[in-house]
Amino acid sequence: MNEQLKATSTADILSFIPHALGFTPRNAFVLLTLQGKRLGATLRVDAPTTGEPSDYARRVVTYLAADEKATAALLAVYTDTDEHPNPYLAHLEAIIRELTLAQMPLKDAWLVTPTHWRGLLTDTGNQPVEAITDSQLNAELIYTGSNHHDAAAHYGPFTGDPGTATRIQAAIPSVSLEDITAARSLWTRTLHEAGKHPDADTAVQLVGALHNPIIRDLMMCDVVTDSLPAPTGRAWTPRRPPPVH
Repeated sequence: MNEQLKATSTADILSFIPHALGFTPRNAFVLLTLQGKRLGATLRVDAPTTGEPSDYARRVVTYLAADEKATAALLAVYTDTDEHPNPYLAHLEAIIRELTLAQMPLKDAWLVTPTHWRGLLTDTGNQPVEAITDSQLNAELIYTGSNHHDAAAHYGPFTGDPGTATRIQAAIPSVSLEDITAARSLWTRTLHEAGKHPDADTAVQLVGALHNPIIRDLMMCDVVTDSLPAPTGRAWTPRRPPPVH
C-alpha cells in the first residue's frame, strides 16, 4: 500500500501507536523516530521498575538508533495510574540527555492514562482519552483496514498434566542478568538444533521463560536478528500501517 496519511495533531500521533504495535500499550514507554517530518520506527519497552534511569535511557536509545535515518524522536508513556503528573521524571530527563547525545532530540512527550493524556514537555492540561480514538487519523487507519486490540492477553485453561503446569510455574525465571542469559542461551541452542524436538525438561524451561514478558520479548527478538542484542521489552511491529507524515 503506497497511500500516505498525515498526522496533524497529538491525538493523531497517539492514535497511530496502537495501530503500529497491533495493541494498546500498558505500563510501557513507546518511542517513535522521526525521519524529517515522517514517522519512522516504533519501539515499545516495559516501563522501568528498578535500576538507574541513566542505564534504562542508554539501553532504549541504543536500540532506537537502529533507525539510521532518524533525525528526532517522540515519546509516549503509558501508565495505569492517574496518581502522579509525571511518574517517570528522572527517566524522561535521562532519555532527553541520551537522545540529544545521539543527535536524535526528543521533540515531544506525553503521558497516557486510562482516562486522559497530557504533555510532559508542554503544559497541555489533561485531555480526554476519547480524543485519541475520535481522531481523524484513527478513523482513516481503520478505513484502510488497520485495527488493533487490547493489550491484555486471554488464555484458555491449561489442559495438560497438572504436574507439568506446576513444573512450568516453577521454571519461570526472574529478570536477573543470569536468568535472562540462561534462557536466551537455551532458546538459541534449541533453534539451532534444526529438525530436533526439545526434550521434556527443555520444553518446560522454554515455556517457563516465555511466561516472563521481558524474557519473552528478548527471545522473540533473537529470532528476528542476531546482529543486535534485544532491549528490555522490545516490540518492533512486523506489520505497518500506511506511512504517516
